[in-house]
Amino acid sequence: MSGDLEREDTILGTALSRAVDSQHVRETPFERSRLALRLARPARSFPFGALAAVAAFVLLLGAGAYLLGRGTPAEPTPSEPPVAATTTPAPTATTFPDREFRVFFARDQLPPLAKTVRVEVDPALQGVSARVTALVMAHRIEGGASAEGWNKIDLVAGRSQGDLATIALDGVGVRGSASEIAFLKEIVYTVTEEPGIRQVLLTDRAGGPLRLDQIVVDKAYTREEVFGYDFIGSDVPTIENDGGDVKHELAGWKVTNEVTPGLGRLSVELRALGATTGGRLDPRFKAALTRCDGCEAGPWQLRLDLPDAAALNPAPPYQRFVTGPISAIDVPHTRGPADVGTIFLIGLDDARPWRVTIEPTGNGTARLNVDIGGQPQQVNKNVAVYAPVPGADTARTFTVSGAARVFEANVAWRVRDGAGREVATGHTLATLGTSPVWGTFETQVTVPASVSGNVTLEMFWASPKDGGEMDVVSIPLTVR
Repeated sequence: MSGDLEREDTILGTALSRAVDSQHVRETPFERSRLALRLARPARSFPFGALAAVAAFVLLLGAGAYLLGRGTPAEPTPSEPPVAATTTPAPTATTFPDREFRVFFARDQLPPLAKTVRVEVDPALQGVSARVTALVMAHRIEGGASAEGWNKIDLVAGRSQGDLATIALDGVGVRGSASEIAFLKEIVYTVTEEPGIRQVLLTDRAGGPLRLDQIVVDKAYTREEVFGYDFIGSDVPTIENDGGDVKHELAGWKVTNEVTPGLGRLSVELRALGATTGGRLDPRFKAALTRCDGCEAGPWQLRLDLPDAAALNPAPPYQRFVTGPISAIDVPHTRGPADVGTIFLIGLDDARPWRVTIEPTGNGTARLNVDIGGQPQQVNKNVAVYAPVPGADTARTFTVSGAARVFEANVAWRVRDGAGREVATGHTLATLGTSPVWGTFETQVTVPASVSGNVTLEMFWASPKDGGEMDVVSIPLTVR
């Protein structure tokens, strides 16, 4: 980083209002806070005891060598020429000459959404300091889920070292657990837009832990530690399908962000170029999620290889998307039928859970869907429910849809009333069973006439080992 970012001096608010009143807060130790239960990761402690033992051993060896060598002068030992130290230059702080900033606004129980804003930030501010200032100003202009917490906020200092940005703040006025979580999501996502920055540490004016309303923030966070999902998409970094050997062509593709809240989808239409068994096209593919530091399309990239798919001609251009988990699509490898093969590069803002499904759409045609995200409380490693969404008002009979990769494709469901009693049960079959590729499902659920008001829909699958309920997804609903 440039010297302007590394200096320890405080960058006082030329573009921001200073806090006029100190706020009394109720301090709860972080480990007992609600946020800690949702966001904290196990910390690794530095092995000071082992380091001290090694140091003591080295000192003893040095003392022994000194005592043994006192009687006889040591022979001069030729020395190697000194090796010049090499360092990797730090990325230069972003200067924003056009004063446009990509900031993030939080949503209730969902990852935040990006928005490009144009605000007049002091030209002296660069990098992470400029980004935080822009976020504060954007909140004051446009509001947001945690807008009230930004009214008196003051950026005291912002600096970067390695992949860590440290932000000292004063006057943060967030109140309540939901606002605290929204605040953290917005500032962590916005600051990590800076190239090379992966984690954000928030401190108070003096450099100590930042005290909010109900919690004390005393550690650095990445996007994946605040986005709300129970697991990270890179926990399952690759999904691969051997498929058949029938050549096919890419008939078209599209991106739909927010298929259901928090879910982005790349849909690829495929058409066989030869005969298929039973009219079913089973395309080969490999999808892999990797970190992509410095990439324009986002800090994560999902690469989809379709080795048997003849590409569109001419190749589709690079596309950028303003909102949703899919930030960009590029198709760098596109050739004609004589030399088949297509690669999609999907730019992502974070490593949220993802899955791939294949839907037969006709004789020799299929649709391959790459789904990224979804409602955090409706997604786990083997079951993802797309509808209904949590809190929805439903009729007595409603449709449940989603994706799963479960034993023998059997997805079970049940409905509990407001007292927790089981009032309806059933099951449905996904289009695929246990497989790296997910199957899709859709079924009708009917709640008995004697039950109304608050109910909970539960989706899960039974373990083949002992029949235990696996990967339960619970969705609160209101039946009218």
